Amino acid sequence: ADIKRTYKTERRTQIMSAAEAALNLPVKDSNVKEDKDGRFIVMPDGSFKLISNRAWSQASPDSQGNTISETISYSFTATNVHNVCAFTDLGNYVFIDIDELEEVRLRSRGTTLQKVCKDALKNERIVAAFDIKALIDKNLYFDTAEGKVKKTAASEYNLNKNDYAAIVLSDSYRLIGVEVEEEGKSILFATKDGMVLNTETDEYPLQGRK
Repeated sequence: ADIKRTYKTERRTQIMSAAEAALNLPVKDSNVKEDKDGRFIVMPDGSFKLISNRAWSQASPDSQGNTISETISYSFTATNVHNVCAFTDLGNYVFIDIDELEEVRLRSRGTTLQKVCKDALKNERIVAAFDIKALIDKNLYFDTAEGKVKKTAASEYNLNKNDYAAIVLSDSYRLIGVEVEEEGKSILFATKDGMVLNTETDEYPLQGRK
C-alpha cells in the first residue's frame, strides 16, 4: 500500500514465480499492446488457426454431423501474454506469437507452419501445441511412430529462440505426439497388431533435451 501511494504510475513489470521464470515465459508490455486471446486450434494436417472464444462456444456440427472437437487435434485458449509453443513431426520446437495471427472464421483454412517459421522444411508439420504457461513444472513425453517414448522436463525448452531442435531423431524417425504429464495418469500403448500395454510414468527416466 505504501508503494502504491508513493509511486503514482502503474506497475510496468510483472511479478513471476520461480517456475515461470525457469520457463522463460515471454511477457508483453500491457502499455504497448492490447491483450489478445482466442481459441488456438491445430488440425489433423498440422495447420492451425486462431478463432474467437465466442465462435468456439457457438460452434455447430458440420454437414456430416461432426462437432468441431471431433475434427481437430488440439484446442485451447491462448493469449498474447504467454503465447503458444508447438512441436513438429521432425522433432523441432516452434514459438508462435499470438499477435502475429489474424483471427479467422471457424471453418476457414488454417495457417501452415512454413508461414510462421522460415526454417521449417517443406512437408514439416505441427503434431502438438500448448499454451506455454500450461507447461510450468511439468514433464513432457515425446512419442515417435516407431514406438519410442522420451520423458523431458518442460524447463529444458527455455532457450531464447523462436525455433530449435526439441528432440534428436534418427533420419527415418518421426514424432507423432507430445503429451504433458498428469498426476495419477499412466501411459497406454496400443499396437497395430491389437496388443495393449499400460505403463506408469515413473518407469521412464527423465532425460535432457538432447
